[in-house]
Amino acid sequence: MALIINYKMGLPELKILIVEDNDSVREVLRTSLLREGYRVLEATNGIDALRIIKSNPSIDLLITDFSTVGMDGKELIKLARLFIERHLIISGFNFKNINKTIPVLKKPFNHNMLHDKIYDIMNAG
Repeated sequence: MALIINYKMGLPELKILIVEDNDSVREVLRTSLLREGYRVLEATNGIDALRIIKSNPSIDLLITDFSTVGMDGKELIKLARLFIERHLIISGFNFKNINKTIPVLKKPFNHNMLHDKIYDIMNAG
């Protein structure tokens, strides 16, 4: 019998911003997050994400693809740190030179892997 974790019980009412330029990946992320009861905002690139961040001061977590049009995820996080404390980079690339303080989830990942990572990030010291 598989253990089922109800993420909503541990992390209610989180507001998460997804930054992903691939429509299909963004849709999968949105569906997975909404299924767990999170409130979701979306942007297709870093510039749009910064506009959303500045007009929504209560975002709890930024999930961004590493390579988006116009600004990579690392640069977006650097600019967003003033507004959002917790971040997650998702990418299909292997990282050897990324700042070790930024959590990374390597694509492909499944629903449980995503939510385990979110839970870890939100409960980190």
